[in-house]
Amino acid sequence: MASIMPFRAYHAHPDRVRRIACPPYDVVNADEARRLIAKAPESFMRVIRPDAEFPAGADPYADEVYARARSNWDDMRRRGFFVRTPKPCFFLYRLERKGRAQTGLVAAVSLEDYARGRIKRHEMTRPDKEIDRTRHIGAVRANTGQVFLAFRAAENVRAVMAGIASRAPLLETRASDGVRHTVWRVNRAKDQAALMDAFADVGALYIADGHHRMASSYRLWRDKSKKARCPRIRRTGSSWPRFSRTTSCSYFRTTAS
Repeated sequence: MASIMPFRAYHAHPDRVRRIACPPYDVVNADEARRLIAKAPESFMRVIRPDAEFPAGADPYADEVYARARSNWDDMRRRGFFVRTPKPCFFLYRLERKGRAQTGLVAAVSLEDYARGRIKRHEMTRPDKEIDRTRHIGAVRANTGQVFLAFRAAENVRAVMAGIASRAPLLETRASDGVRHTVWRVNRAKDQAALMDAFADVGALYIADGHHRMASSYRLWRDKSKKARCPRIRRTGSSWPRFSRTTSCSYFRTTAS
C-alpha cells in the first residue's frame, strides 16, 4: 500500500501568488534566474536559486549561497508572503491549458517506503546534484521543490479528489505561458481520511520527476536518524517517526479532460 500523510505547509498568500510563482529551479540557468529575479523581485526563485543573487562566475555551492537561500526564505515569511497552515493538510493542485487539465494530490510520503523500494526509481542520480539539494534542504529547513510521483489509475482516488475539487479553491493564478494553476486545501478530517483510505489500495508509487530531490530528502533523513541513534527524529518537541518534514511533499497526478 502507498503511505501518504497530510503535513503542515506554507503556501503563498492569495494576494501575492502571481508575484511569488516561478519555474522549478532546474529548468533555468543562472543568467535566466537573474533575469527572472530582476523582473519579479518577490519571486520564489530567490529561495530556490540563491546563486543568481551572486556575481556571474561565483561558486554556486559556496556556504554563503545556501545561507542566502535561508535568509531569503526567512525574509519572505516575515514579510507575509506565505501563510502557514494551522494543522496538517493535503492539497489538490490542478494545471489547465487549452482545454486539458492535470490534477494531483500534494502530500507527504514515507521515506521508509522509498528505502524499501515501494517508491520506484527509474534513473540514477548524480552525486553533485544530490549533495546540492541535500545542502539546500538542510539550510532552508524546508522542502522547496516537489517530487512528481505517479501511480496506476485508481477510480476511488479519482472520485475523492473530484469531490474536493468541486469546491471553491484556495489559490488561483495564470502563468505567463497560459497555464492556469489552481490549489485546494484539504483540511477536513473526513476528506483526509477518505484520501488515505483510497490510497491504501494503491500499490507502488513511481518517480516521474525529482529523483535528486527524493534522494536528497532520504539522505538528510537517514543522516539525522543516525545522529539521533534512534529510528525517530526529534526536533523542538515534535517526533517524525516515518514522515519527515524534509520528506518531499509530492504530487500524485491524474489526467482529466
